[in-house]
Amino acid sequence: MVTGGGPFSLAGLADVFLVDLKTSGVVRAPSLKRARQRHAITTYVIGTEKYVVVAGGLNRRPLSNVEMIRVCDADRNIAIGEEWKQLARTNTARFNTALGVYGSTLVAVGGSAIGSGAARFEAYDPVDDVWK
Repeated sequence: MVTGGGPFSLAGLADVFLVDLKTSGVVRAPSLKRARQRHAITTYVIGTEKYVVVAGGLNRRPLSNVEMIRVCDADRNIAIGEEWKQLARTNTARFNTALGVYGSTLVAVGGSAIGSGAARFEAYDPVDDVWK
């Protein structure tokens, strides 16, 4: 999956593409809700379903919004007809951040922000839809 991007001077892109590594084919996927560049992306498993999560980035200013899309169902089939879902915003708007999974917890850390707070470590609570 290739998401967003663009020249540093612009707002970024909302475009998303899926790349088939076996055939080198490329198809358009549902667009992000918010155009962005210099964002973080990772996979995240909830129960038996796999998601792709995009967080932060730039759209003329640092972003705190987070989006998620289901990519595989419980039977490991490609999820068709899915759309990006807005999650709770992180507490710090930032770009060039790291997004990953520690155990079963989605975490964001580091990056650049206006002012302070970019080094802040945040963990996502999917039950309450909040970053702590």
